[in-house]
Amino acid sequence: MKPHVGPILASPISRTGGHMKHAETFSHRHGLEAVGEAGVYDEIIQCLQAPKIAVGSKSSRMIKQHMSRGLQRIGWALSPQVAAGFDLDVNAMKNRVSLTTQAGNIARAFYDLLKFQALYLNDRIDAAVLVLPTKRAAKALGSNVAQFDRVTNELNLFKHVVTVPLLVISFE
Repeated sequence: MKPHVGPILASPISRTGGHMKHAETFSHRHGLEAVGEAGVYDEIIQCLQAPKIAVGSKSSRMIKQHMSRGLQRIGWALSPQVAAGFDLDVNAMKNRVSLTTQAGNIARAFYDLLKFQALYLNDRIDAAVLVLPTKRAAKALGSNVAQFDRVTNELNLFKHVVTVPLLVISFE
């Protein structure tokens, strides 16, 4: 695959439906290629298609539960620990790819990046996936919610700090 940096519009965004769906994808340090090579990209995107989940106030928990259940059904390990002796985990892991769905406070998204980086530096993963709402969906979920535009913009600032190949995927 050809190296890619920057946003990739991986599917059209429908403004008419009210259900959760994939919106945009951003590849940091060849995250798209690494996730594709691990064979998990399509199943992650499939999990994001949730016709029964409306993205709105108080739906964050339902979104996270939907993603966890969907990933578990297709063989992802849930809540793997970041390191022994620490009470830190990510949402799921499969084929040396870790994944977290973040639909809460923006500060948590950057903490998730640190957990991915620790897993990568300790040779437990080859890539990571952070699933976030779009800016519009984050506003519907509540105030100060993690969102795609802010995280992907700030990843450019921290490109020498966050070195794990990372795929940031948004939903709305």
